[in-house]
Amino acid sequence: TKTTQSEIIHELQLIADNLMDKLSRQMFERTADIQFLSDNTILTNPNFSLTEKMNYLRSMERAVKAYTAMSVYDKNGIKIGDTRNILIGTNDSQKPFFNQAIKGHIYYDPIPSLSESLNQYVIYFSAPIYDIYKMIQGVVVESYPIDKINDIFKAIKSSENPLNLGFNQFKLDLVSNNGTLIYSNYDRKSILHTTPEIQDFILKN
Repeated sequence: TKTTQSEIIHELQLIADNLMDKLSRQMFERTADIQFLSDNTILTNPNFSLTEKMNYLRSMERAVKAYTAMSVYDKNGIKIGDTRNILIGTNDSQKPFFNQAIKGHIYYDPIPSLSESLNQYVIYFSAPIYDIYKMIQGVVVESYPIDKINDIFKAIKSSENPLNLGFNQFKLDLVSNNGTLIYSNYDRKSILHTTPEIQDFILKN
């Protein structure tokens, strides 16, 4: 029994490391996307209309297949374009994804937030839009749904899972270093909260 228990614990540790590596790669790729858009020749070109710029973002969205929406904001934090045409004209100047990007930073959420326009939890990635003179003209934002994390969990190959442990047999939580529940495959209502089970685990470790 102890041997079997040890093997299962060891494999779960390997799978957890593999999952976190895949998740880190996803975050790196999303950051690379937003950096690419920051000084993209189409978004920064005044000769392209807003409609043409949004069509370009839609084509990128279809190609990457990772986002629920992409948005463009003016220098005042007003949403002027969205690939879903949702809540155009909204003032998001106080949102971290805007006020960090308008200062010239590449930004991504440390924990997911509930998107009012999409009605789901997302991680925002944002960056300033520079013109040809390297002056900030606005902000571009990517909305990455946390449901994509579930796709990562399902993508574990048999070679990485020799004991054939099925993830549907486990309750899975992804928790930030401050104890906030980022993702759960069984308790969606507790996302962005700290549950008693998490608090107990933190105290013991």
